[in-house]
Amino acid sequence: MNLGRMVGIIVALVLLFAGAVFFVFRYTFTTGGLREIQTAVGIEAPAPERHIVPEGFRGWLSVDYGVDGMPPLRDEDGTVVFEYPETGRIETSTAAPVSDGLLHKRYFERHGAELVPLSRLSQIWGEYSLRAFEDDGSSSRSFGFFVGTMGEFRASERPLPGLIPLKR
Repeated sequence: MNLGRMVGIIVALVLLFAGAVFFVFRYTFTTGGLREIQTAVGIEAPAPERHIVPEGFRGWLSVDYGVDGMPPLRDEDGTVVFEYPETGRIETSTAAPVSDGLLHKRYFERHGAELVPLSRLSQIWGEYSLRAFEDDGSSSRSFGFFVGTMGEFRASERPLPGLIPLKR
């Protein structure tokens, strides 16, 4: 067997193993279950998040954390709930999470009383987490993302300078 063929087989096996691990973690564990595993091994895990966008919404959504006088985010059985209004912007007195991550966020579109899951592979784009420092030493945190097709995302006006779509 030549070297090129052996390398090809090894690469294929590694990719197969990585895909299997991803599948197990993505579809076997709930968000809460992943948090329990992270906590058990000593990793500080953020609370699970449920982001709910209005029916038919297309565009940028954002959350500004730690805004004085604004209501806190809702907590449902340990899951932080972000219910976006038609404007797509939430201002909350809730402090920003200590750490960010992808596995603890779930996205839904509201259809009446029903929540329909949104796909991170075809409907959620441009996620960002921002910390801005002011001259007086204070800072603010925000998080945002785009809901729509890749074409809509590419054509959209960016909410932040320098936030550009990746070429895929």
